[in-house]
Amino acid sequence: VDPPRELSVLSSIRNKWKFWKCHLKLKHHDPHITEEERLADRDPRVPEEQWRVLIAYWNTEKAKARSAASKASRAKSTYINKTGSKSFARMRQEESRSGDPSLESPEGSGDGYAPAIGANRRVSARRHTPGPSPKDLQERSDTQAARAKRKAGDEVSTLRNKVVVTEESRPKNSQESAVLESARDKRRAEDEAAALRKKVIAMEESQRKLQEDLARVTNAMSAMQKMMATDGLPNRNG
Repeated sequence: VDPPRELSVLSSIRNKWKFWKCHLKLKHHDPHITEEERLADRDPRVPEEQWRVLIAYWNTEKAKARSAASKASRAKSTYINKTGSKSFARMRQEESRSGDPSLESPEGSGDGYAPAIGANRRVSARRHTPGPSPKDLQERSDTQAARAKRKAGDEVSTLRNKVVVTEESRPKNSQESAVLESARDKRRAEDEAAALRKKVIAMEESQRKLQEDLARVTNAMSAMQKMMATDGLPNRNG
């Protein structure tokens, strides 16, 4: 990932990961009382071992304290995104199960939250700013690789030109010394070229690892973009 974009990409991934955990807690954890019920109500996309770890963490005093502090902070906010003890997102999700087609999608339904909050209440509408697309990331990576290869090629060409200039500038009357000096220069040039080849190999290896990291980030971002295409919630049919 291009360094200037790295912080933005990591921040976007962090926010989407927090939103996904919040969705799991609201849908599969909070509605139940016993740990057995929560373990049984596992989203099929979450590995069983990870689900156990999440439930264990949510049941710790530290997690409960953080949750209570967050609720208290939201209660003091002048901008609301919930009514009563349930958020609008959760109410909409529960109402959509009632079979009313108008509640399945926000398109064409107008402002679905206005009747719930009244005309004089302000609502904070959370907007997700899209980060760079997988295609953009791939193009940046290809550009960096091409730039590194051009730089390495220029350095090799510069070394070769130095050898040629040195051989052409020697006086004609010192043939033997010139031969010895040429041999030393050639050896130096070969050593420098070998060191440069090692540098190029190291750069190519670094680029290969960068491509692998980029592929993992691209896959994660593609999955998150698909999730956000459905109002930021995972597809229940997936």
